[in-house]
Amino acid sequence: MNASATTLPGVGETRTTVLVEVLDRHGHVRLIERIQLDGARRTFTIGRSVDADVVLDDEHVAPLHARVELTADGRLLAGDLGTVNGIVVDGVRRKDGGGLLVGGTPFRIGRTQVRLRSSADPLAPEKADRHEHRLHISSPATLAGLAVLLFLAQESYTSWLGAPRDLMTAFASAVSLKAIVVAGWVAAWSLLSKILIGDWRWLRHLAVALGIAIAATAIDAVVTMATFAWALPSWRNASIWTSVVALAVALYLHLRNAAPLPRGRAMALAAIAPLLLGIGTTWFYERLARDDVRRIATQTRIFPPYLRLRPAETTDAFFKTAVSLRVEADSGRKSMSADDGDGTTAD
Repeated sequence: MNASATTLPGVGETRTTVLVEVLDRHGHVRLIERIQLDGARRTFTIGRSVDADVVLDDEHVAPLHARVELTADGRLLAGDLGTVNGIVVDGVRRKDGGGLLVGGTPFRIGRTQVRLRSSADPLAPEKADRHEHRLHISSPATLAGLAVLLFLAQESYTSWLGAPRDLMTAFASAVSLKAIVVAGWVAAWSLLSKILIGDWRWLRHLAVALGIAIAATAIDAVVTMATFAWALPSWRNASIWTSVVALAVALYLHLRNAAPLPRGRAMALAAIAPLLLGIGTTWFYERLARDDVRRIATQTRIFPPYLRLRPAETTDAFFKTAVSLRVEADSGRKSMSADDGDGTTAD
């Protein structure tokens, strides 16, 4: 909104409208006061008293806290009226002073954010309304709906692979448990969005949570299938680090939608926790594999032979690997015996 300046008929004096906008902590306008100034009146006061021209309901504001003057060239200057808390402009607290340029720039009186506008302040151009021409697939509601449908389809396929004869029971059980987890996750991020930026944005957080989970599951399946198709050596920690990357991406998108953070800081915060989690989880499973000699890493996914694009290892190579497993197991038993301090090894 902008202020207007009009000439009073028959008088020749210019009357100017100044808008006083009271902002909430997120910078959203929650109250607008219109002040009329003319040649006979060039100032107005802001305070907590009923005698003030603009009354603020803030116990940290003095009865008459500040005086605002409209100069001849249309600038708005504020001055403190000898208060305890002064006026905070651009993060600097000013007391017992005047001449503070405040037109169009939010400043703080007590604990209340105030912004003044006059006709001299620049106004951003009108934004084009492209709602009718843009693709609705980019809206949060559409993205969340697509994510839910893909999630249900993925869970149906996974349940069918695991229990084809009892599909509905397996599907209902898996979806119910994951729905509770996703609901709690989305609720936490939505609450954080409401606190930090004043908007719940739960559809965006739902789309991020389900979309990243679906993508991570699909990528893990594709990597596993490619490993089988090309007879590549499997990495037993691949699923862990796929989850780490997925969690980092999800945290970044959640942070960008929940807090007014720059991209660099959001990326740094989103990477720290998943990286530490991945390192700790990898260390735990590597130590478990070393200490538990009876542990056998199994490949639970089975693919049809026609997907094989590269010949598998030969029989000789298979038995050679089996012999190396025995050597590794003997080394593990010796390590466990050394840790026990008895100096003996198992037969």
